Amino acid sequence: ESLLMTGYFEGFQTEFAFAFYKKKLLKSKAAYLKSTGSASQDKNFYELLKRGFERQYGRGKEMPVANSLVNGRIMIKSTWTPDKYTTITLIYNSEATKRFPGNSVKDRPIHIIYHYNKWDK
Repeated sequence: ESLLMTGYFEGFQTEFAFAFYKKKLLKSKAAYLKSTGSASQDKNFYELLKRGFERQYGRGKEMPVANSLVNGRIMIKSTWTPDKYTTITLIYNSEATKRFPGNSVKDRPIHIIYHYNKWDK
């Protein structure tokens, strides 16, 4: 019920993940962007993405959350709900900025996740 692909998003090497409900279309899609190796470039791109989402969907809810990948650290999470079925989450994990990043999702500093709950019923 899922599909994984590797490609590029705005010049960043990206892992794309799609999840599907049985016979009911798309459940979620996500893009996990690989680090440029520069903390300032990664953070700047996160800020540009956040501004783009804010222009499209209005001011999002931004908050620090516990980093699920590194104990004792936090990530920045911004959330938008453009309609009653859709949630868009943008996450910035500064701990994942590395000069030589690995291929794991935990090594990706920027996550963009669209989740559709229309099929949850």
